Amino acid sequence: MPSGTIKWFSERRHYGFIVSENGQEVFFHQSEVSAEDLPVQEGDRVIFKVVETLRGVQGKEIFKLPLM
Repeated sequence: MPSGTIKWFSERRHYGFIVSENGQEVFFHQSEVSAEDLPVQEGDRVIFKVVETLRGVQGKEIFKLPLM
């Protein structure tokens, strides 16, 4: 699973973007974040699956990584 950092997240709109380790920006919806890992915020490190859709790449099955 790739890892990345939450770049931006809107609690009001329930979506945001992850920047993966290779620099790719990946859209995600809050519903894809593990319930025990909510809320997410900018700077959180996560692992996730990348899925190609008609609208571009999306992050799925998102989990926070423990703080180091």
